Amino acid sequence: MECDIITTDSGYVALAVSKKGIYAVSLPKTTAKDALAEIGVDFNPGKSSLFCKTAALLKRYYAGEKVDFSSLPLDLSWASPFAQRVYQELLKVPYGQTITYGELAARAGRPGAARAVGRSMATNKITVIIP
Repeated sequence: MECDIITTDSGYVALAVSKKGIYAVSLPKTTAKDALAEIGVDFNPGKSSLFCKTAALLKRYYAGEKVDFSSLPLDLSWASPFAQRVYQELLKVPYGQTITYGELAARAGRPGAARAVGRSMATNKITVIIP
């Protein structure tokens, strides 16, 4: 797994990429150490094409540009099967639109599981890509 720090206009961002796809992205932090601590992946500098492409997109995003992350492969192996369904459904929501946890639970096949959706969102390791 590749894991490195990206310096953005908003602060230090840790990015972890596996052979399957993007594994984790921290929110901007004031120190590189804090960014790494948020994602819990050991430092291992990344140079793959996916790592470099994602890093460039994140820099643009934190510079204030509208960026499309939808073509990037994701490694959601850290998430439960239900959370993976939630994230996949959330990715279908158009940019700029919102959805309730209840609606998202229904779309993920578990009507009435809004709290479980909330827990899934709280453990999301790639909130920049799956907001």
